Amino acid sequence: MNWLNSKQDWQFSVEYTDDNVASTTTVPPKACIIIAMNGNNSRLNKGVNHPALKELKLKVCYLCDKPLSGLLSKDHIIPNTMYPKGAEYRPQLQVHASCNNSKSLSDERVKMRILMMSSLNPVAGKQLMDGLLLPAAQQRDSANLIGMRQQTRDYRLARTLAKDFRLELELPQYVQVHTSDKHVSELNSYARKMTRGLFIRNVDHAQPGRPKLRWFDGNLAALRGESLDSKLAPINRLIHDAHSRGTLFGQMWPGHISYVGSAYPENPKAGFVWLEFYQVYGVLAIFGPSVETPLDVTN
Repeated sequence: MNWLNSKQDWQFSVEYTDDNVASTTTVPPKACIIIAMNGNNSRLNKGVNHPALKELKLKVCYLCDKPLSGLLSKDHIIPNTMYPKGAEYRPQLQVHASCNNSKSLSDERVKMRILMMSSLNPVAGKQLMDGLLLPAAQQRDSANLIGMRQQTRDYRLARTLAKDFRLELELPQYVQVHTSDKHVSELNSYARKMTRGLFIRNVDHAQPGRPKLRWFDGNLAALRGESLDSKLAPINRLIHDAHSRGTLFGQMWPGHISYVGSAYPENPKAGFVWLEFYQVYGVLAIFGPSVETPLDVTN
């Protein structure tokens, strides 16, 4: 996915290479995540306008919006297992330990849902195969045995996800993805937590409300032979405007996860976050009424 449509703004080109695929992604200049880092992953991870956690004067748990008190813990805003091995500067926020434990119950399911939606990307496809499908196949024969519930958790999760997701292909004329209400509800709920947490993590004294969401499926567009340029144009404009104001923040773990966003100085509740997985699947979160975008969004 291209960060900006205007080619005169493109200055850096980064190549991501997998065992089977090599692709080039062009990114915008200094204010975005690459920032003349010459491909240094540690600096990409550290990101742009990303303050140290100790600099934030957090008083409220972002998961429940209640004052921070009692037993606390640090929450990985994006599921910890989604990062590449050895990834640095994973964004965290201090939360109530009970809130963290509750959110963690959904981590693995949401991760696998995102991997399914991103599975045409070879990195995501391999993670889905190694992390769920192969273990599930090995556990199948034991799934109905008494006392084997914990040992067959991958099989049960794979069955659950298979019921929630179905892809119909009659290329090139017909491509349709069917997802259950449960799939949509769980992804939306978790995405709101992730994007709101990233906004708070990067914007001092931020007070964002419940964001509106818009998902982008690069896999589906590729299968249909569609170009993403027109679909991503509103997002590119948001990023370009934030870059021009000098308010753009973001981090990148190449080939896996990246995000950018911005707040509006005159309104700490308004802004946006664009969160992208495996270069093919992403969600735009809009906070507050001040952000102008023609996109259809989910309340």
